[in-house]
Amino acid sequence: MTVKECFNVKGFASSNNYVSRAFHMAEHDSYLVAILREAGAVIIAKTNTPQTMMCADTNNNLFGLTKNPVVSHLTAGGSSGGEGSVVGFRGCAMGIGTGVGGSIRIPAAAQGVYGFKPSSGLLPMLGSEPSTWAGTNTGVPAVCGPLANSLRDMQLLVKTVRAAAPWTLDPTTLPYIYEAVPSTQTPRRPVVGVIRQSGLTLHPPVRRAIQEAVSRLQAAGFEMREFVPPDFATIKKITAELFTLDGLSYARQELARTGEPVLDSIVKLGLWPRKAKTPEEMWSWNAKKAAYQKQMHAAWAAAGIDIALCPAWPHSAVKPGDWSNTMYTVCWNGVDYPAVIIPFTHVDPAIDKPDKAFVPLDSFDAQVDTEIQALYKYLATDNTGDDKITRVGTDHTVDPEVLKGAPVALQLIGQK
Repeated sequence: MTVKECFNVKGFASSNNYVSRAFHMAEHDSYLVAILREAGAVIIAKTNTPQTMMCADTNNNLFGLTKNPVVSHLTAGGSSGGEGSVVGFRGCAMGIGTGVGGSIRIPAAAQGVYGFKPSSGLLPMLGSEPSTWAGTNTGVPAVCGPLANSLRDMQLLVKTVRAAAPWTLDPTTLPYIYEAVPSTQTPRRPVVGVIRQSGLTLHPPVRRAIQEAVSRLQAAGFEMREFVPPDFATIKKITAELFTLDGLSYARQELARTGEPVLDSIVKLGLWPRKAKTPEEMWSWNAKKAAYQKQMHAAWAAAGIDIALCPAWPHSAVKPGDWSNTMYTVCWNGVDYPAVIIPFTHVDPAIDKPDKAFVPLDSFDAQVDTEIQALYKYLATDNTGDDKITRVGTDHTVDPEVLKGAPVALQLIGQK
């Protein structure tokens, strides 16, 4: 199996892909790596991450760009893009990524594999290399989780790690939050809440995936209910401020050590320009996050649902370096709910026709649509993949031929 670069593997470089740390050798295994090795796992590689690890793409000045093995001219996602790529290529049995805003689920969705972001406390992070100041608590906990080609494989990994009682050594790992307790209640199927969209308009392939999933679940006898959560745009704004409490001073320090330039993909996500917060501002943003968590909890209860079905993102993968929004994934980090990516379908130009009736929800929705337009035009004029693409369109979700075969994934979310 493979592990993300931020996990220490004794005797191998552990740089977090900063040039300044290129020859920093790990003197010990991360606790999770040690548990897996003790259980018989063979670690065959550490996998690529983006510069700073605060990016939904995977590119850096040490190892370069990670490519998508399914559609090579589209992004592999990030920040666990190396894991997503090697698992998607079936170069390993399974892998471990980390996430604080979608870094497990975005690469899983981009490559059409399974990915699980647990709530905090399920799997140990002890002994991994931080991508920011050690001990930093932004209010949005980083977690680790598996990427694999089946739910069964992910379940095997989680059960194996939990069986080692990691809470006996890692005080941030909690006991008895995964281990099943026999229930005295009559088993029933969960009630599924359906999130059609929030904050950004879904593109035709994603709308089709949601509707097909609803139809299949209804046919299988599940009760489906419409679920309108608190606006994802709100928690996106809150988490962006929490991720940059220090103004990304750690990343700036590491880049400055060698004069390493910041990559465009880091800037495009919108976190790099944000300023450090005062203590009073930190408390205020965390209070806003707590209020959003309460709103989500209340909305969930009012809807009477057990789990939610949600898009992984409003569109399929984009051009490398152009990922600019994470609101469909970061919302679940913000409330610390577990979420799993289910690969569901692929973009099919014969079915997924351009949306000529598109009306943006707001200025950000219009901005994202403009970026997608640019993607189509870029891919239509440059030979970025194996075949030169020559078609250009003019409407929302232009020319599905550009995205032909791109994976389309959905999320299933539970409460903490």
